[in-house]
This record gives sequence, structure tokens and C-alpha cells, in this order.
Amino acid sequence: MWLDGLVAVGDEVSAEVTREQRKSLEARVTEVTKRGPHHVSPFCSEASRCGGCPWQALSDEAQLKALSDDLKRALHRALPQQSAEELEAAWRAPFSSLERAWRHTTRLHLKVSAAGEVRLGFFGREGLLDLKTCPTFNPTLNALLTSTRAHLLPALRELGPLEGEVRLSAALNAPSGTASLKLNRPLRHKEDEEALKTALQSWLSAEEESPTHALHGLHLSLPHREARSSQRSFSKGSSRGSSRGSSRGSKQAERGREARPAPLEYTWGRAENMLSTPHPAQAFMQAHQEGNLVLVEEVVARVEGAQAILELYAGSGNLSLAIAEAQHMRSKLSSDGEERSPSLCCVEGDKRALASLQALAKERDLKGVQTLMRDLRTPPHALLQSFIEGGFDHLVLDPPRAGAKELIEALCQLNEELNEQNAQAKPLPITYISCHPAALARDLQTLGSAGWRMRQARLFHLFPHTGHAEVCVTLSRDI
Repeated sequence: MWLDGLVAVGDEVSAEVTREQRKSLEARVTEVTKRGPHHVSPFCSEASRCGGCPWQALSDEAQLKALSDDLKRALHRALPQQSAEELEAAWRAPFSSLERAWRHTTRLHLKVSAAGEVRLGFFGREGLLDLKTCPTFNPTLNALLTSTRAHLLPALRELGPLEGEVRLSAALNAPSGTASLKLNRPLRHKEDEEALKTALQSWLSAEEESPTHALHGLHLSLPHREARSSQRSFSKGSSRGSSRGSSRGSKQAERGREARPAPLEYTWGRAENMLSTPHPAQAFMQAHQEGNLVLVEEVVARVEGAQAILELYAGSGNLSLAIAEAQHMRSKLSSDGEERSPSLCCVEGDKRALASLQALAKERDLKGVQTLMRDLRTPPHALLQSFIEGGFDHLVLDPPRAGAKELIEALCQLNEELNEQNAQAKPLPITYISCHPAALARDLQTLGSAGWRMRQARLFHLFPHTGHAEVCVTLSRDI
């Protein structure tokens, strides 16, 4: 059963069923008739309307226990080859923090009506909540939100109707941060684009002149105005009724996506935040920066001793630079007098992120870092084969929320083929970081069937007051 409302484990409630399916029910809580032992008062007055923190009525201790229990059930069920005792022994104490203002980045939905009504916030029970401030935002992020509402929203009111998103980000302990505006559809007129760019430049100038400025960089992403006509023509071609027509339409739509003009990108000021690496204003970053630092330390410890590491989904180097610097520090003459040469091969599909990683590796003189530009939706078979054959000592991957299904399947297929030629098993350690336990469980099931066993696991409570979690697992094979 899924309940819509702020409730805690042990509460007794009155609820109205809103959706009934064969194996599940959805219901809306109308009243909490009796509070359970884990129920606490939400610290945000908008918690029931906002929807961003649905677990605020649950105590911190109960949140952590519920996440841990759910996570262990999912992962243990995916690895039936291992005993319950072996799996339980793999778990380390979870990371959690009692900090309420934990968030350092946020992605807010934007909507401007034809009548000029502007809303910026999260979607909740009553639609898009117009957010003025948030107690989970750190002070810099709330200052950025206030500045956005004061400078950006009045300018957008004149350009509606439009929809998009605003990403606000600030590094840990930084007094200022960045804003990135992305519109879903092209503006109506070229003059509107120029007016918006002028408004953004004026916003940054006003902040720079303020003694307590919260903003140091801006990014704007606009769909190319030609994209509107190409979207219409290709969507028309993809609406055939017959199976043959549908196939033609699908191919047309695919060609349309390839031919569609790239978005127009603009930046002003220093449009990045300095984390472990410079981070672009428009890019994803871990919202819980304190927890992210602990996660990075955990991964560095997991790969200790590995001389050749393959890292997939490297991004701009959140993990990479810390791993490379730890390798560099450990690099020294071996007992026979030969110098050991650690290496780290970083693979990423985002050109801008990879360029940032390359520049920092060069700046810090980390000669063992190699970077490769690859779209990892297509498995890099040659690199995976090299890992299976012992060309790398450790594989690290931090995929997006959907996981790495195709890549893991390709890895296991290569492993099976090579084992038929050479039955000698290798440890082949893998460290996998995931923000989606269900996707992780699916990929672990594939790895478990191919002989990998979970050796270490840790929950990182990086999304307090929600049912989301970050997980770091390390697997290896029996020799």
C-alpha cells in the first residue's frame, strides 16, 4: 500500500483509497487518529503540501532503520548464492547526519502562465508549490532562492507562457553559488531571447555590486527556435497506425532527434562551484555535500592497493581526483627498486565534464590519469574485456539512476566467454555506487549469477526525510 500523507511507522490513520490495482492500493490519508512511537512533528510548515520531504513525520532513527531494512531485503534477495550471515557481515555502519539544512543544490520547476502568474518550486499534493524558502536548504541556497525570486521571476513574467527548471547550487561553506535556467520550449520571438539575456546579465551585475552577494555565476539553456518546427514534422511522421508505418515513423523520429538543433548555451560570471573539482552550474551534483565527502573517502579506501583502476561514469571527477591523488601518495619504490606506476582510466560521456577532469589532472600533475570520451549506454567491450583479463585491478562505476543494465550484462557475458577459454578465476573486484536500490539489486542479481559476491556494503543517508538512499557496494569473485 502507498499512502499519500505525512505518517510514521506505527501510526493509526483514516484513509481514502484513491487507486486499486491487483497487487497494490494507493490511499490518501485523511486523518492520523493515533500517533505511533516514531511519529514526530515536521520541522517544515509546508511539509504536507510540498511533497519534497514525505518522511518528516518519522524520527531520524526510524528513517535510517526503515531505509536499512528495505535496502538489505532488496540486495540480499538479489544474491541468493550467499548466506544471510555472509551478507549481513558485509554491511558497515551507515552514514547519516542530523543536520536539517543539508541541501546544497536543488532543481526547481518553473511555470509562467499566459496571464503572467509565476510559480517556482516543487510539485506537491496541490500542484506546483511556489517556494519562498526551505528549511532543508543551507543559508547560501536560500539566499540564492531569494535572489532568484527578486531578479529572475519579474523578467520571466513578461515572457510567458513558458515552462522550465532552475537549478541552484552552492559548494559546502561557500558564501555564494550559481543558478542555471533551462527552458523546455523556445521563446516566441528573437527579441524575447535578447530581453532574457539582458535580464540575466543585469541580475549578475546587481549581485556583484551587493556586499553580501549570493550569486557568482549564471547559465542559460534555450532550445533552438528551429527545434519547434522540426519537433512538429517528426512527431507527425511517427504517428502511423500500422506496424510497418510505426517502424518508419520511429526511424523518422530517431533521425529527427539526431537532426534537431542543439540548445543554445550561455554563461556569465564564474558559472561553476568549487567542489572536489570545479562543477558546472547546470550539472548534477550531490545535494548532501557533507555526506558526499564521506562517500568519496569510502570509495578511496575500497580501491586501496589497486595499481590500475577503470572508472566508468566518471563525470567531472568527483571520485576520480581523490582516487588518483591517493594512488599518487602511495606510489613509491618497491622492494626491488623498480618504481610502481599507478594508473586510472576515467570514462565519461559528457564532453564538458571530461574536459574539466582532464584540466585538473594536468594542473595537479597526476600523470597516471587517462580519460576517454564514451557514451556508456553502449557497453565499452574492449575495456570490459581488459578488466576481465586482468588489465585493471578494480572497476569503479557510479551510473545514473537507471543503473548499468546493458553494461553489467556485457561484462558478465565477456566473463563467461573468457572463462570457457581459461577456467582460472580472478578476484575482479567491482565497486558500484548507486542512488536507486532497485536498479542496483537488478544489476547485483546479474553479477551474483556470474560468480561475484558482495564483500562490503554501506548505506549513505544523503536524502534525509525521503525514501531515497545512496549505496556503495564492493564485490569480488572467489579465486
